[in-house]
Amino acid sequence: MSVSFFAAALSSWRAAHLSVPELHADDAPLDAQEGLARLFERAGRDAEALAVWENIRKRDFQYKDAGARIEALRQSVAAAQAAGAAAVTAASSVAPDAVPASSDARYEVLGEIGRGGMGVVVKARDTRLGRTVALKRMPDNLKSNPTAVQLFLREARAAAALSHPNIVTLFDAGQEADGSYYLTMELLEGFGLDTLLRKRGRLSARDAVRIGVQIAKGLQFAHEKGVVHRDIKTANLFFTRERVVKIMDFGLAKMTEEVRRSATVIGGTPYYMAPEQAAGQTLDHRADLYAFGVTLFELVTGSVPFREGDVTHHHRHTPAPDPRGRVPDLPQPLAALILQLMAKAPDRRPATTAEVVRALEKLLALLGGVAAPGSVS
Repeated sequence: MSVSFFAAALSSWRAAHLSVPELHADDAPLDAQEGLARLFERAGRDAEALAVWENIRKRDFQYKDAGARIEALRQSVAAAQAAGAAAVTAASSVAPDAVPASSDARYEVLGEIGRGGMGVVVKARDTRLGRTVALKRMPDNLKSNPTAVQLFLREARAAAALSHPNIVTLFDAGQEADGSYYLTMELLEGFGLDTLLRKRGRLSARDAVRIGVQIAKGLQFAHEKGVVHRDIKTANLFFTRERVVKIMDFGLAKMTEEVRRSATVIGGTPYYMAPEQAAGQTLDHRADLYAFGVTLFELVTGSVPFREGDVTHHHRHTPAPDPRGRVPDLPQPLAALILQLMAKAPDRRPATTAEVVRALEKLLALLGGVAAPGSVS
Protein backbone atom coordinates (compact mmCIF):
# COMPACT_ATOMS: atom_id res chain seq x y z
CA MET A 1 0.00 0.00 0.00
CA SER A 2 1.52 3.35 -1.06
CA VAL A 3 1.99 6.17 1.44
CA SER A 4 -0.29 8.45 -0.53
CA PHE A 5 -3.02 5.83 -0.74
CA PHE A 6 -2.76 5.12 2.99
CA ALA A 7 -2.90 8.84 3.81
CA ALA A 8 -5.99 9.25 1.65
CA ALA A 9 -7.65 6.19 3.20
CA LEU A 10 -6.84 7.39 6.71
CA SER A 11 -8.19 10.83 5.94
CA SER A 12 -11.39 9.29 4.56
CA TRP A 13 -11.75 7.03 7.62
CA ARG A 14 -11.32 9.93 10.02
CA ALA A 15 -13.87 11.99 8.12
CA ALA A 16 -16.37 9.16 8.31
CA HIS A 17 -15.80 8.15 11.93
CA LEU A 18 -14.48 11.18 13.79
CA SER A 19 -16.56 14.12 12.66
CA VAL A 20 -15.71 16.10 15.83
CA PRO A 21 -12.10 17.31 15.48
CA GLU A 22 -11.55 17.62 19.22
CA LEU A 23 -12.34 13.95 19.89
CA HIS A 24 -9.18 12.20 21.14
CA ALA A 25 -8.42 8.84 19.49
CA ASP A 26 -8.44 6.99 22.84
CA ASP A 27 -12.01 8.14 23.42
CA ALA A 28 -13.34 7.25 19.99
CA PRO A 29 -16.09 4.60 19.64
CA LEU A 30 -14.63 1.11 19.81
CA ASP A 31 -15.87 0.10 16.37
CA ALA A 32 -14.22 3.21 14.95
CA GLN A 33 -10.96 2.34 16.68
CA GLU A 34 -11.19 -1.18 15.29
CA GLY A 35 -11.46 0.28 11.80
CA LEU A 36 -8.36 2.39 12.38
CA ALA A 37 -6.43 -0.58 13.77
CA ARG A 38 -7.25 -2.72 10.75
CA LEU A 39 -6.29 0.12 8.43
CA PHE A 40 -2.89 0.33 10.15
CA GLU A 41 -2.51 -3.44 9.76
CA ARG A 42 -3.22 -3.32 6.04
CA ALA A 43 -0.60 -0.58 5.73
CA GLY A 44 1.99 -2.74 7.50
CA ARG A 45 2.17 -0.37 10.47
CA ASP A 46 1.96 -3.11 13.08
CA ALA A 47 3.23 -1.11 16.07
CA GLU A 48 0.56 1.54 15.58
CA ALA A 49 -2.13 -1.09 15.00
CA LEU A 50 -1.04 -2.81 18.21
CA ALA A 51 -1.34 0.44 20.19
CA VAL A 52 -4.92 0.92 18.98
CA TRP A 53 -5.92 -2.70 19.70
CA GLU A 54 -4.39 -2.42 23.20
CA ASN A 55 -6.47 0.67 23.87
CA ILE A 56 -9.60 -1.20 22.70
CA ARG A 57 -8.84 -4.11 25.02
CA LYS A 58 -8.08 -1.77 27.91
CA ARG A 59 -11.56 -0.26 27.56
CA ASP A 60 -13.32 -3.58 26.87
CA PHE A 61 -11.37 -6.71 27.80
CA GLN A 62 -13.89 -8.96 26.01
CA TYR A 63 -13.97 -6.97 22.75
CA LYS A 64 -14.24 -9.25 19.72
CA ASP A 65 -10.94 -10.31 18.09
CA ALA A 66 -8.90 -7.94 20.31
CA GLY A 67 -7.02 -10.67 22.14
CA ALA A 68 -6.13 -12.57 18.97
CA ARG A 69 -5.05 -9.43 17.11
CA ILE A 70 -2.91 -8.23 20.04
CA GLU A 71 -1.11 -11.57 20.33
CA ALA A 72 -0.48 -11.76 16.57
CA LEU A 73 0.71 -8.17 16.35
CA ARG A 74 2.97 -8.54 19.40
CA GLN A 75 4.64 -11.51 17.76
CA SER A 76 5.07 -9.54 14.55
CA VAL A 77 6.49 -6.50 16.34
CA ALA A 78 8.76 -8.67 18.52
CA ALA A 79 10.08 -10.45 15.42
CA ALA A 80 10.82 -7.10 13.78
CA GLN A 81 12.55 -5.88 16.94
CA ALA A 82 14.62 -9.06 17.19
CA ALA A 83 15.67 -8.67 13.58
CA GLY A 84 16.59 -5.07 14.26
CA ALA A 85 18.58 -6.04 17.35
CA ALA A 86 20.44 -8.67 15.32
CA ALA A 87 21.23 -6.07 12.70
CA VAL A 88 22.51 -3.70 15.38
CA THR A 89 24.74 -6.44 16.82
CA ALA A 90 26.12 -7.29 13.41
CA ALA A 91 26.73 -3.66 12.55
CA SER A 92 28.41 -2.89 15.86
CA SER A 93 30.80 -5.81 15.44
CA VAL A 94 32.06 -4.26 12.19
CA ALA A 95 31.74 -0.56 12.86
CA PRO A 96 31.06 0.37 16.51
CA ASP A 97 30.43 3.99 15.62
CA ALA A 98 27.59 3.01 13.28
CA VAL A 99 25.12 1.99 15.99
CA PRO A 100 21.67 3.50 15.29
CA ALA A 101 20.16 6.23 17.44
CA SER A 102 19.31 5.22 21.00
CA SER A 103 15.86 4.70 22.44
CA ASP A 104 16.08 8.27 23.74
CA ALA A 105 15.26 9.39 20.18
CA ARG A 106 11.93 7.65 20.60
CA TYR A 107 11.31 7.94 24.35
CA GLU A 108 11.33 11.30 26.08
CA VAL A 109 12.09 10.80 29.78
CA LEU A 110 9.67 12.73 32.00
CA GLY A 111 10.94 11.71 35.44
CA GLU A 112 12.05 8.83 37.63
CA ILE A 113 9.45 6.51 39.14
CA GLY A 114 11.67 4.21 41.17
CA ARG A 115 14.75 2.03 41.25
CA GLY A 116 15.83 -1.31 42.62
CA GLY A 117 17.92 -4.39 41.92
CA MET A 118 16.09 -5.03 38.65
CA GLY A 119 16.79 -1.57 37.24
CA VAL A 120 15.67 2.03 37.13
CA VAL A 121 12.09 2.83 36.11
CA VAL A 122 11.23 6.19 34.56
CA LYS A 123 8.10 7.79 33.21
CA ALA A 124 8.56 8.45 29.49
CA ARG A 125 6.62 9.61 26.47
CA ASP A 126 6.68 7.46 23.36
CA THR A 127 7.19 10.13 20.71
CA ARG A 128 6.29 7.70 17.92
CA LEU A 129 2.93 6.54 19.28
CA GLY A 130 2.14 9.52 21.49
CA ARG A 131 1.51 7.57 24.70
CA THR A 132 3.05 7.76 28.15
CA VAL A 133 4.77 4.58 29.36
CA ALA A 134 6.93 3.23 32.16
CA LEU A 135 10.45 2.59 30.84
CA LYS A 136 12.74 0.23 32.74
CA ARG A 137 16.46 0.23 32.04
CA MET A 138 18.53 -2.81 32.99
CA PRO A 139 21.39 -2.26 35.47
CA ASP A 140 24.86 -1.63 34.07
CA ASN A 141 26.18 -4.82 35.66
CA LEU A 142 23.75 -6.84 33.52
CA LYS A 143 24.42 -5.30 30.13
CA SER A 144 28.08 -6.37 30.19
CA ASN A 145 27.23 -10.02 30.82
CA PRO A 146 27.71 -12.07 27.61
CA THR A 147 24.49 -14.07 28.12
CA ALA A 148 22.25 -11.17 29.13
CA VAL A 149 21.28 -10.04 25.61
CA GLN A 150 20.02 -13.42 24.44
CA LEU A 151 18.17 -14.07 27.69
CA PHE A 152 16.67 -10.60 27.79
CA LEU A 153 15.23 -10.78 24.27
CA ARG A 154 13.90 -14.30 24.81
CA GLU A 155 12.19 -13.50 28.08
CA ALA A 156 10.84 -10.18 26.80
CA ARG A 157 9.13 -12.03 23.96
CA ALA A 158 7.61 -14.48 26.45
CA ALA A 159 6.36 -11.64 28.63
CA ALA A 160 4.90 -9.81 25.65
CA ALA A 161 2.61 -12.79 25.00
CA LEU A 162 0.95 -12.39 28.41
CA SER A 163 -2.13 -10.26 27.83
CA HIS A 164 -4.24 -10.44 31.00
CA PRO A 165 -5.92 -7.82 33.21
CA ASN A 166 -3.84 -8.93 36.23
CA ILE A 167 -0.47 -8.78 34.44
CA VAL A 168 1.30 -5.55 33.53
CA THR A 169 1.27 -5.14 29.75
CA LEU A 170 4.69 -5.09 28.09
CA PHE A 171 4.79 -2.82 25.04
CA ASP A 172 8.34 -2.86 23.73
CA ALA A 173 11.91 -4.05 24.32
CA GLY A 174 15.06 -2.72 22.75
CA GLN A 175 18.69 -1.66 23.00
CA GLU A 176 20.14 1.78 23.50
CA ALA A 177 23.24 3.16 21.82
CA ASP A 178 25.33 2.60 24.96
CA GLY A 179 24.53 -1.12 24.88
CA SER A 180 21.99 -1.12 27.72
CA TYR A 181 18.57 -2.70 27.31
CA TYR A 182 15.14 -1.43 28.21
CA LEU A 183 11.52 -2.46 28.49
CA THR A 184 8.49 -0.24 28.13
CA MET A 185 5.21 -1.18 29.76
CA GLU A 186 1.87 0.31 30.68
CA LEU A 187 2.14 3.17 33.14
CA LEU A 188 0.21 2.38 36.31
CA GLU A 189 -1.15 4.71 38.95
CA GLY A 190 -1.32 3.37 42.49
CA PHE A 191 1.23 1.64 44.71
CA GLY A 192 2.84 -1.70 45.42
CA LEU A 193 1.36 -4.17 47.88
CA ASP A 194 4.49 -3.71 50.01
CA THR A 195 3.54 -0.03 50.35
CA LEU A 196 -0.06 -1.00 51.16
CA LEU A 197 1.20 -3.22 53.97
CA ARG A 198 3.40 -0.47 55.36
CA LYS A 199 0.32 1.76 55.53
CA ARG A 200 -2.08 -0.80 56.98
CA GLY A 201 0.14 -3.20 58.89
CA ARG A 202 -1.84 -6.19 57.63
CA LEU A 203 -5.02 -6.89 55.68
CA SER A 204 -8.25 -8.51 56.76
CA ALA A 205 -8.76 -12.07 55.62
CA ARG A 206 -11.44 -10.95 53.14
CA ASP A 207 -9.28 -8.24 51.58
CA ALA A 208 -6.29 -10.58 51.37
CA VAL A 209 -8.42 -13.20 49.60
CA ARG A 210 -9.88 -10.61 47.22
CA ILE A 211 -6.37 -9.57 46.26
CA GLY A 212 -5.23 -13.20 46.23
CA VAL A 213 -7.88 -14.18 43.68
CA GLN A 214 -6.53 -11.59 41.26
CA ILE A 215 -2.91 -12.65 41.74
CA ALA A 216 -3.82 -16.30 41.29
CA LYS A 217 -5.75 -15.58 38.08
CA GLY A 218 -2.80 -13.73 36.61
CA LEU A 219 -0.47 -16.57 37.58
CA GLN A 220 -2.89 -19.16 36.18
CA PHE A 221 -2.88 -17.41 32.81
CA ALA A 222 0.93 -17.25 32.75
CA HIS A 223 1.39 -20.83 33.90
CA GLU A 224 -1.00 -22.12 31.26
CA LYS A 225 1.19 -20.29 28.72
CA GLY A 226 4.24 -22.07 30.11
CA VAL A 227 5.71 -18.98 31.80
CA VAL A 228 6.96 -19.09 35.41
CA HIS A 229 7.54 -15.77 37.18
CA ARG A 230 10.16 -16.88 39.76
CA ASP A 231 9.98 -13.72 41.86
CA ILE A 232 6.45 -13.33 43.24
CA LYS A 233 6.48 -10.99 46.24
CA THR A 234 4.53 -7.97 47.47
CA ALA A 235 7.06 -5.57 45.89
CA ASN A 236 6.27 -7.09 42.46
CA LEU A 237 2.50 -6.76 42.87
CA PHE A 238 0.93 -3.40 42.06
CA PHE A 239 -2.42 -2.14 43.34
CA THR A 240 -3.92 0.37 40.90
CA ARG A 241 -6.26 3.26 41.59
CA GLU A 242 -8.97 1.13 40.00
CA ARG A 243 -8.24 -1.50 42.71
CA VAL A 244 -6.87 -4.03 40.29
CA VAL A 245 -3.77 -6.05 41.16
CA LYS A 246 -1.11 -6.25 38.45
CA ILE A 247 1.79 -8.72 38.50
CA MET A 248 5.00 -6.96 37.45
CA ASP A 249 8.40 -8.07 36.13
CA PHE A 250 7.43 -11.11 34.08
CA GLY A 251 10.34 -11.82 31.75
CA LEU A 252 12.98 -10.36 34.06
CA ALA A 253 13.15 -12.85 36.92
CA LYS A 254 14.26 -15.85 34.84
CA MET A 255 16.82 -13.79 32.99
CA THR A 256 18.30 -12.52 36.23
CA GLU A 257 18.38 -16.02 37.70
CA GLU A 258 20.24 -17.45 34.72
CA VAL A 259 22.69 -14.56 34.51
CA ARG A 260 23.35 -14.94 38.24
CA ARG A 261 24.71 -18.43 37.61
CA SER A 262 27.73 -16.99 35.81
CA ALA A 263 28.09 -13.75 37.81
CA THR A 264 26.65 -12.53 41.08
CA VAL A 265 24.75 -9.48 39.88
CA ILE A 266 21.82 -9.08 42.25
CA GLY A 267 21.73 -9.66 46.01
CA GLY A 268 19.01 -9.57 48.57
CA THR A 269 17.60 -11.98 51.14
CA PRO A 270 15.22 -14.49 49.49
CA TYR A 271 12.25 -14.12 51.85
CA TYR A 272 9.86 -15.68 49.30
CA MET A 273 12.05 -18.29 47.65
CA ALA A 274 10.80 -21.86 47.27
CA PRO A 275 13.06 -24.59 48.72
CA GLU A 276 13.87 -26.02 45.29
CA GLN A 277 14.73 -22.56 44.00
CA ALA A 278 17.07 -21.93 46.95
CA ALA A 279 18.74 -25.26 46.19
CA GLY A 280 19.28 -24.35 42.53
CA GLN A 281 17.04 -27.12 41.26
CA THR A 282 14.80 -27.13 38.17
CA LEU A 283 11.67 -25.06 38.71
CA ASP A 284 8.11 -25.19 37.51
CA HIS A 285 4.92 -23.28 38.33
CA ARG A 286 4.85 -24.72 41.86
CA ALA A 287 7.77 -22.46 42.82
CA ASP A 288 5.47 -19.51 42.09
CA LEU A 289 2.78 -21.14 44.23
CA TYR A 290 5.18 -21.35 47.17
CA ALA A 291 6.09 -17.66 46.81
CA PHE A 292 2.38 -16.86 46.50
CA GLY A 293 1.80 -18.70 49.78
CA VAL A 294 4.49 -16.56 51.43
CA THR A 295 2.83 -13.47 49.97
CA LEU A 296 -0.59 -14.42 51.36
CA PHE A 297 1.06 -15.11 54.73
CA GLU A 298 2.53 -11.60 54.66
CA LEU A 299 -0.76 -10.00 53.62
CA VAL A 300 -2.71 -11.51 56.53
CA THR A 301 -0.02 -11.26 59.24
CA GLY A 302 1.94 -8.17 58.18
CA SER A 303 5.27 -10.02 57.98
CA VAL A 304 6.96 -12.82 56.08
CA PRO A 305 7.13 -16.24 57.79
CA PHE A 306 10.93 -16.25 58.18
CA ARG A 307 12.52 -12.93 59.07
CA GLU A 308 15.73 -13.74 60.97
CA GLY A 309 18.76 -15.99 60.70
CA ASP A 310 19.55 -18.00 57.59
CA VAL A 311 16.30 -17.40 55.72
CA THR A 312 17.25 -19.69 52.84
CA HIS A 313 17.92 -22.54 55.30
CA HIS A 314 14.54 -21.92 56.96
CA HIS A 315 12.70 -22.12 53.63
CA ARG A 316 14.43 -25.41 52.85
CA HIS A 317 14.22 -27.09 56.25
CA THR A 318 12.11 -25.26 58.86
CA PRO A 319 8.36 -26.06 58.85
CA ALA A 320 6.26 -23.09 57.81
CA PRO A 321 4.69 -21.39 60.83
CA ASP A 322 0.90 -21.48 61.09
CA PRO A 323 -0.27 -17.91 60.36
CA ARG A 324 -2.87 -18.32 63.14
CA GLY A 325 0.03 -18.20 65.58
CA ARG A 326 0.28 -14.50 64.68
CA VAL A 327 -3.39 -13.85 63.84
CA PRO A 328 -5.48 -16.21 66.01
CA ASP A 329 -8.81 -15.29 64.42
CA LEU A 330 -7.66 -16.05 60.88
CA PRO A 331 -10.16 -18.44 59.21
CA GLN A 332 -8.88 -22.02 59.36
CA PRO A 333 -9.47 -22.76 55.64
CA LEU A 334 -7.31 -19.77 54.65
CA ALA A 335 -4.53 -20.79 57.04
CA ALA A 336 -4.69 -24.35 55.67
CA LEU A 337 -4.39 -23.12 52.06
CA ILE A 338 -1.39 -20.92 52.92
CA LEU A 339 0.36 -23.85 54.61
CA GLN A 340 -0.39 -26.13 51.67
CA LEU A 341 1.07 -23.57 49.26
CA MET A 342 4.19 -23.41 51.45
CA ALA A 343 4.76 -27.17 51.57
CA LYS A 344 8.46 -28.01 51.27
CA ALA A 345 7.95 -30.63 48.57
CA PRO A 346 6.46 -29.30 45.31
CA ASP A 347 4.23 -32.37 44.90
CA ARG A 348 2.51 -31.57 48.21
CA ARG A 349 1.42 -28.16 46.95
CA PRO A 350 -1.69 -27.72 44.76
CA ALA A 351 -1.10 -29.42 41.42
CA THR A 352 -2.36 -26.50 39.32
CA THR A 353 -2.87 -22.79 39.79
CA ALA A 354 -6.47 -23.23 38.66
CA GLU A 355 -7.05 -25.25 41.86
CA VAL A 356 -5.78 -22.31 43.90
CA VAL A 357 -8.11 -19.91 42.09
CA ARG A 358 -11.10 -22.13 42.84
CA ALA A 359 -10.10 -22.50 46.50
CA LEU A 360 -9.73 -18.73 46.92
CA GLU A 361 -13.07 -18.04 45.23
CA LYS A 362 -14.78 -20.48 47.61
CA LEU A 363 -13.08 -18.76 50.54
CA LEU A 364 -14.21 -15.37 49.32
CA ALA A 365 -17.81 -16.60 49.18
CA LEU A 366 -17.51 -17.82 52.77
CA LEU A 367 -16.04 -14.51 53.89
CA GLY A 368 -18.80 -12.32 52.56
CA GLY A 369 -19.56 -13.02 48.95
CA VAL A 370 -17.76 -12.56 45.67
CA ALA A 371 -17.20 -8.86 45.05
CA ALA A 372 -16.16 -6.94 41.98
CA PRO A 373 -12.52 -7.60 40.99
CA GLY A 374 -10.15 -5.65 43.17
CA SER A 375 -12.81 -4.04 45.35
CA VAL A 376 -10.69 -3.91 48.48
CA SER A 377 -12.48 -1.98 51.18
